[in-house]
Amino acid sequence: LLGIWTSGIFFAKEEVVKVFPWYEYVNPFLGLIDNFRNVLIYQAEVDLVLLAVNLLMGLVLFLIGLFLLKRYSHKAMEYI
Repeated sequence: LLGIWTSGIFFAKEEVVKVFPWYEYVNPFLGLIDNFRNVLIYQAEVDLVLLAVNLLMGLVLFLIGLFLLKRYSHKAMEYI
């Protein structure tokens, strides 16, 4: 949830990237929002490197989540 609020929706991504330069490539939302903003508002080209890295990070996070779900889903059902 923190990733959504620090994605640059409400402010420019430069504020976050200035403090954490690696965050641009780790947060998949930041790259997508930045590419949408560059194409739609500024008529710039899509940053394909950032898009590819964000896609890869999204897949890695998805696979980690899927692994954790399969591993601990039986324990989660005990609390529901």
